[in-house]
Amino acid sequence: MTVSLPDFGYAVWFVETLVLKSIDGFPPYDWWIPACVLMILGATAAVDAFTAIVPDLLIIPGFLAFIALLGFSVSWPVALHALSLGVAAGALVLLLDILWFLAFKRNALGMGDAKWTMFAVTAYGVMPVLISWGIGAWLAVGWILAAKLMRRPTPYVHFAPFLFVGLIGGLWWQHMR
Repeated sequence: MTVSLPDFGYAVWFVETLVLKSIDGFPPYDWWIPACVLMILGATAAVDAFTAIVPDLLIIPGFLAFIALLGFSVSWPVALHALSLGVAAGALVLLLDILWFLAFKRNALGMGDAKWTMFAVTAYGVMPVLISWGIGAWLAVGWILAAKLMRRPTPYVHFAPFLFVGLIGGLWWQHMR
């Protein structure tokens, strides 16, 4: 009688697709860079879920290290292009928050969401992060509706965890098309 291990082929493909091949342009021996970026974004989302703060201690050094690694591993023009896309995305999130505050006298988004988005766009590009925002918004609405159905007060939504789940969906979509 032989005992066989379960087939982890699909799980391995999923991890390889989402983590190891998610950032275009990196040489194959730099497989660890996309994995570290995803871990940093996931860790900051987890911290945000419990503390309502996207920690600068993780996101800013990770962002700067990614830009440096992109410049040294691929090219500096590519790193500068990614940096400009990320800064523009972060500035757009900040602008949306300022406009919301001017209209409703309360914040909708925070600097944590802007920093998180800036890092994600720099690493993965615009489209997966747009999908992330779409999925994250729907998940947050579902979270609020579930709280209302359970007759609890409307919760303060810590958005980075929803963004992270959406980013996984966006990366999956990017590689399935």
